[in-house]
Amino acid sequence: MPETSNPRHPGRLVGLARRVLARQAGQGNPILYRQFAELLDLNPPGAISRAGEILEILIAEDHHAGKPLLSSLVVGKTGIPRTGFFRQARKLGRYAGPDSGPEAEVFFRRELAAAVACYGSRESGKD
Repeated sequence: MPETSNPRHPGRLVGLARRVLARQAGQGNPILYRQFAELLDLNPPGAISRAGEILEILIAEDHHAGKPLLSSLVVGKTGIPRTGFFRQARKLGRYAGPDSGPEAEVFFRRELAAAVACYGSRESGKD
């Protein structure tokens, strides 16, 4: 079976991931990578890695569309996204700082607030 016809292929899960994170934005707080993987029905081994691939696709799509990074709603146990979030943002020219520390936290908090404001208001209007 070709990768792209596989329903568990990262590219096929992007729409579901976007819907899951938009709902999360409506709640106004981030979730852990493990929770995100579970919501996408990704199973170990490799669930977190596959979740990261999906998040990187979302980052690229949001960046190219000029939107806040919906992926900022997924964090590690430290309360900020893992290095892949910052690495992808740097690759796209959206962020120029390190993967951790105060500069990374400011960038993350700014993206998180913008995503909650943008996507959260859309979700709250659906009730």
